[in-house]
Amino acid sequence: MKAEFFRKKPMKQLLCSVLAFGLVTAVSPAAVCATEGTEPPAAYYEAVQTDALANWPQGPAIYAESGILVDLDTQEILYSKNIDKQLYPASITKVMTTLVAIESSSPEEPVTFSQHALDSIEWDSSNIGCRLNETLTMEQCWYAMMLNSANEVCCGVAEHISGSIEAFVEKMNQKAAELGCTNTHFSNPNGLPDETHYTTAHDMALIANAAYQNETFRQVFSTRQYEIPPTPQYTETRYLYNHHKMMQPDTEYYYEGCLGGKTGYTETALNTLVTIASRNGKNLLCVTMRTQGRQVYTDTASLFDYGFSQTFPADEAALLTVAEPTVTETPTPEPSPTATEVQDEENGSSKGGSSSAADTVQDMFPVWIPLTAVFVIAVGLFVFKLYLESARKKRRRRRQRRRSEEDK
Repeated sequence: MKAEFFRKKPMKQLLCSVLAFGLVTAVSPAAVCATEGTEPPAAYYEAVQTDALANWPQGPAIYAESGILVDLDTQEILYSKNIDKQLYPASITKVMTTLVAIESSSPEEPVTFSQHALDSIEWDSSNIGCRLNETLTMEQCWYAMMLNSANEVCCGVAEHISGSIEAFVEKMNQKAAELGCTNTHFSNPNGLPDETHYTTAHDMALIANAAYQNETFRQVFSTRQYEIPPTPQYTETRYLYNHHKMMQPDTEYYYEGCLGGKTGYTETALNTLVTIASRNGKNLLCVTMRTQGRQVYTDTASLFDYGFSQTFPADEAALLTVAEPTVTETPTPEPSPTATEVQDEENGSSKGGSSSAADTVQDMFPVWIPLTAVFVIAVGLFVFKLYLESARKKRRRRRQRRRSEEDK
């Protein structure tokens, strides 16, 4: 019976296989393009500079092209991998933006949004939907920038404090120089892609370390949820959620002791992350840059586990001090990898500094997967149509033969 079925209905078998493949591809991209089990990127095998120190505990391999782990209490660099390599920061830029804003304003100051501020970002990048002439307090803006990674809010704050976005960016660069950042140049306050907007893991650690010393910044940095009441221009409450999944107890990425952080993502920068965690009185700062997929969190967790579990010889440690200028060219955009990518939701589109309004970690996958699924399903439906037409013709011919035989 089974053999007869396969002989008589090969088209149905083919059709079922085609449609099944298309549906599985469409609804379960992980089944087709899961990063687990695939060969790690070349960056995974790159040298960890601190491993070369005498008597130093060997650090974990990470997927990030660059990573640094710092003991905030001793200022010792516990882990160093390409920390002075210039890379695009994406939305972790907003750590500096928020620090400069906090140091240059008071919480109650009204920030009114101009058309220029609203038009200065990509329409589909991360935002909270600010309207023309809408006014928020400066404190509300701090939370919008750090939690929801709102790009238009960065521009509005910049104009309010310095009169123009360009003048505010100059303040950011001045602050970077004061902190000893020798491989950093900011071109905008939100981290949107720009060839002249770059930094290093080392410099970002200097920036985050300084920011965390500010009590107001610490409060914003560590907040999981915040609400902005309705305004005359926006009649609904805005609910802001921190995009950093290591802070969220209901996610698989939650890390016990995580105090706060900032996420970043663009197609050119890939995933970037700044995180601070504390266990047993030990406070660690971690920065990873240009990370693929969910490894943006697993890398950071691995580095924290390493830092909290190991004993480091103090006489061998390097301190988080001014970095030597890196003699490298401005980072060149590279094709996005085919591996799963975690979009940090600040850049809704990958053009922005961070992600969209939804606050979920998406396991992003190459565009060709859903397109292939659609194509396969379309082919399947076309084949099905041909099959039905063929079946109808066969039935019609059989009926005609029967009538002919009856007429005889």
